[in-house]
Amino acid sequence: MLGLLKQVFPQRLATPAWQAKLREMVPTYGVALNDNPELLAHEWQATGETLRLAAPPPAVHVATQPRAAATRVTADRHPDLAL
Repeated sequence: MLGLLKQVFPQRLATPAWQAKLREMVPTYGVALNDNPELLAHEWQATGETLRLAAPPPAVHVATQPRAAATRVTADRHPDLAL
């Protein structure tokens, strides 16, 4: 939706009034939450409370493990079931 606003109203979106209204509706507008895990956790919790969601908060400071390479599976030329 924010992308649509940028596309349809680029001049208006650049005005201080629209910026203020947008930040009122979306406090993290223009903030990279990927770079700020504490803010992400705070906003996640606030959003969950507002929407009454029971989802757990995102894990913060978790190192990701690389996935194993995918392997090719050979199709069975003689399946048990005829389709």
